[in-house]
Amino acid sequence: MNATAVVIGAGPAGLAAAAELKRVGYAVTVVDKAAEVASSWAGHYDRLHLHTARTLSSLPRRVMPRRYGQWVARDDFRAYLADYAKSNELNVQLGTTVSSVEKTATGWSVTAGKKKLAANVVVVASGYNHTAKIPDWPGLSSFTGTVLHSSTYRNPAALKAKNVLIIGSGNSGSEIATDLAHAGIHTQLAVRTPPNVVRRSVLGIPGQFLVLMTSPLPLPIADRVGRVLQRLTVGDLSPWGLKRAPSGLFSQ
Repeated sequence: MNATAVVIGAGPAGLAAAAELKRVGYAVTVVDKAAEVASSWAGHYDRLHLHTARTLSSLPRRVMPRRYGQWVARDDFRAYLADYAKSNELNVQLGTTVSSVEKTATGWSVTAGKKKLAANVVVVASGYNHTAKIPDWPGLSSFTGTVLHSSTYRNPAALKAKNVLIIGSGNSGSEIATDLAHAGIHTQLAVRTPPNVVRRSVLGIPGQFLVLMTSPLPLPIADRVGRVLQRLTVGDLSPWGLKRAPSGLFSQ
């Protein structure tokens, strides 16, 4: 095969796609405007660990080292991704901004920096969370405190705050709230829709394994099993302001 491919983005998805395309015979070029592979991970908060177990977090055909532990730290994951690009001998062009992708008679033309790259396949892997967004809430412009997006949070010491409101109970919001609370900072969590709260692991078994074991069940039954597990391992969180989620774990 003499086919060519251009992958835009050198994060986990881009690197995995590039390695698999190369494996089946494509000549692959990976382009990223940043100065290093998986650059967005370098800017994540210090406390960050993967929320999926190490054994479920590896990219294709390269197992993550056991020494990283069950829950892989941010910098270990960065090292793994850099090694993944190196071990697969990927052609990664860093510091290169893609300004256009155009259809041609034979495929695609990608303008990357000052070059035009011809490709039969283009994979856009620039990241689902590429651009931070803070809603334009009423009164935000007159608020005298500090407002920042989770993507710019680093650690409690850098924040220099005594009272913090976290808006959103996703992985980042919950972990940042935990980070602040452990540092003795008064922390509140604003939640629009009560989430399905689960423990990271139960009796040493990562929650993802329990989900995979339950997923073959019909959805209503899986939701009931999920409710029982939540009741046994998490309990009633309503005294802390978190009511029961409106939909089941698997439905959500």
